[in-house]
Amino acid sequence: MHRKRGLIIAFVAIALVFFIVIQNKTYEDSMKLVADNGVIDLEDWSFTEQGSLNLYGEWEFYWDKILSPDELKQIEEKQYFTVPNEWTSYEEMGAENKGVATYRLILQNVPSTQNLGIKVSKIPSAYTIYVNGELVGQDGKIGFSKDEETPVYVPKLHTFSVQEDQIELVIHASNFHYRSGAIRGDIKIGEVSQLIQDREQKIAFQMFIFGGLLLLGLYHIALFIYRKKDYISLNFGLMCLLIGLRTSLLGEVYFAELFPNIPLIIQTKLTFLAYYMSIPFFAWFLFYLFREESSKMMTYAITVISGVFSLIVIFTPITIFTSTITLFYPYTVALAFYVLFIFLKAYFKEKPGSFTLTLCAMFLASTAFYDLYLYRLDLNTGDYVSFGLFVFVIGLGLVNSQLLANSYMKIESMHSFLQQWNNELEKTIEERTEELKNANKRLEQLSFKDGLTDIPNRRYFDEVLHKEWEKGIKSNQALSLLLIDIDFFKLFNDNYGHLTGDECLKLVAKMLDESMTERATVARYGGEEFAVILQDTEYEDAIVVAEKLRKSVFDKRLEHDQSPYLYITLSIGVATIYPSGDVEVNTIIACADDALYEAKEKGKNRVEGFFSKGKGMNTHQSITKH
Repeated sequence: MHRKRGLIIAFVAIALVFFIVIQNKTYEDSMKLVADNGVIDLEDWSFTEQGSLNLYGEWEFYWDKILSPDELKQIEEKQYFTVPNEWTSYEEMGAENKGVATYRLILQNVPSTQNLGIKVSKIPSAYTIYVNGELVGQDGKIGFSKDEETPVYVPKLHTFSVQEDQIELVIHASNFHYRSGAIRGDIKIGEVSQLIQDREQKIAFQMFIFGGLLLLGLYHIALFIYRKKDYISLNFGLMCLLIGLRTSLLGEVYFAELFPNIPLIIQTKLTFLAYYMSIPFFAWFLFYLFREESSKMMTYAITVISGVFSLIVIFTPITIFTSTITLFYPYTVALAFYVLFIFLKAYFKEKPGSFTLTLCAMFLASTAFYDLYLYRLDLNTGDYVSFGLFVFVIGLGLVNSQLLANSYMKIESMHSFLQQWNNELEKTIEERTEELKNANKRLEQLSFKDGLTDIPNRRYFDEVLHKEWEKGIKSNQALSLLLIDIDFFKLFNDNYGHLTGDECLKLVAKMLDESMTERATVARYGGEEFAVILQDTEYEDAIVVAEKLRKSVFDKRLEHDQSPYLYITLSIGVATIYPSGDVEVNTIIACADDALYEAKEKGKNRVEGFFSKGKGMNTHQSITKH
């Protein structure tokens, strides 16, 4: 029996080591694409296939300066700083824990996508982010002193869109409240849908742990209320509530979303107090659970030491009490060995529950050491210790339930409660999963819309055209395509400005959309070009539709004094094909494009068309209207 148990313990230990190795390997893989001299080349990176990217590596870094994007371009002698890292790691630059700094990173060959986002995990105490010179987000208010700065610490997702294949990312950061500043955690770039899904999954996981701890805590406190001498349940319940509170204050900091008006210093104090105060409650729980194996003097010592740390948190400013974590972590490690020693003593004495607690303690120790390793690297890649605590608390709960069942409760009653609890958790997970599906569906719908004109975009156009082409092959019905270009639009932009140009694009898009029937699909093709897909439409009818569109825009009399026609006009290329398996779908686009080119060559403000009943374009028609 003892050999079997020893084998199981060895197996679990090996499995945990393997888990840590895998996580380290994953982290090393994520570091393969890093910034070098302030530049990351994304030529071989696909957000769709490879997901979001951590912007680790060498950033341009300028201490004690808030530089605008234009000022950064004038700097000849560049300085670099490894991200993530604390400012004090670069003392040769004069960097300190308190101060301000400017970061800059260039992303080259950015993959083409509609919506991008930057997820910032940890930049204490305040920051602003610029993308290609435009402000896309901030957290708190940066300042050059403690009075000027407004600190906030909540992981945030900042969304933006760019047309260029290069992104200039500039971050201004200040820290006069926290123990140390700088980009100290993950900073990811990726598609918005991916980053939102990742965040929702993390929140769901945290809420799963928080809900479990909350239920366990309240349940055992309720047991103490009905049985005043049950100090095991009291200490265990309070420990669960504190660990649950700490879980909600870490990771995605869901606590800040529930209580957005609570200042940063209160959130930080609660985080530290939940950690420091849970230790003595756990020590007393352990003492009452294994009296013979525990030391009462040691338990009192743990209570006093943790109490001193808690008083420091309560009565000192954030810059002081946050520094105590560097002392409390080694203290926690020493306590872990003490706890493991007690469990092993109870295990060899074959005390009830000791075997389960030993396994859970080993799992918790592994996650704690791994989180400590990540903390030393200043990485925010995962709160594994929360999961370890959850597993450990579950183990403690099972052992405590076993002891309580021997005195005043039947096993069947406890099983019924746990079963109901599991059902509630499963229902919660199912509901959250359904919410995530609905959110992803809404995001997918948004990805088919052009952000400026609010009509379908090129991506949607491509999908519809392929579908209609396949329908045409099966039904042997004609398919027509209109490619539309606003004439002399560059001159319009140069003369009236890009904002007026945007309004012109919106107005033309609206006119096109309102003029079409349900069988037509209007989309923005790119720039000042639009496309109209006409299903089951013969060539003659398509020409009529095109001429109607051209005339309706011309009759609108939209002023354009740089055009020889003095008004906004359209050039339209029409192509009609009977789709077949021998002809590629791009053929109709090429033909419509040729017709559009012909219209422009012949003076613009006209309709040109091609149609075919076979494999090639064999008929041409020109319609000119002024």
